[in-house]
Amino acid sequence: MVMYWLVQSIEPSLSKQYIALNTSKDVWDTIAEHYSGENNYARGNDIRNECSGFSQGSLSLVEYYSKLTYMWQKLDSYCSFIPTNPIDVVAFQRYMDKLRVWDFLAGLNPEYD
Repeated sequence: MVMYWLVQSIEPSLSKQYIALNTSKDVWDTIAEHYSGENNYARGNDIRNECSGFSQGSLSLVEYYSKLTYMWQKLDSYCSFIPTNPIDVVAFQRYMDKLRVWDFLAGLNPEYD
């Protein structure tokens, strides 16, 4: 009954992919995977593009860094990296830090060249 309710609450053109699933939990998990914020690649891509295209403009250096940091935090909420060992955590963090330094430097006003 729950499975029927879930499938019927979905737009008919989209519900066909869920009909063949075995349980309501399978339907729920599949919907969550497709539409949750964690796996929303389009929104994550939008935020990533916003970060890489963000520039200081008329902002002070502190304001610029603060706004860029906030965007990075939003982007982090879309990242589902799960390390398997501590070395992966360190390597991943170094990689992300390097990308963020490049974003920061690319957006600085020319006076900081």
